[in-house]
Amino acid sequence: KTDSGYIQYNWSPGTYLSTIFYKNPVFNGDKTIDYILTRTDTLSHCQIEDTYHIIVSNDVVLSVPKAFTPNNDGLNDVLKLEYGAGLKTFNYFKLFNRWGKLIFETSNVNGTWDGKFNGREQDVDAYTYLLDYVTFKDEHVTKTGSVILLR
Repeated sequence: KTDSGYIQYNWSPGTYLSTIFYKNPVFNGDKTIDYILTRTDTLSHCQIEDTYHIIVSNDVVLSVPKAFTPNNDGLNDVLKLEYGAGLKTFNYFKLFNRWGKLIFETSNVNGTWDGKFNGREQDVDAYTYLLDYVTFKDEHVTKTGSVILLR
């Protein structure tokens, strides 16, 4: 976003900010905090104030959907992790069929599965997953669960 004419900035309070006089300071805090940014047009002295509520949380936002439908209708055609925040390191996401055969694996938190293994569409069934990651609190987490492939 461009601030046409607003060339003077003041953040209040200055807690956890690299500077209070730049448009985009670096935040390095460990607590939720509210800021007020005052932007001033130095010619007209017109001021605008915006309030920013910065939420700092230790929660990890990472989940696997309960089901997906790889039927090429444009809705839920791939299985992907719902990722928001809290991961320091993502190690892997693995999917196994009912016989324990590994049919999908990724070390990319944005990786997706299209419901195929070796180019063949897999059966409507429940598949077991294994997730492995490290949080910003250096907690190593391994989770298991299941997801249903529907057509």
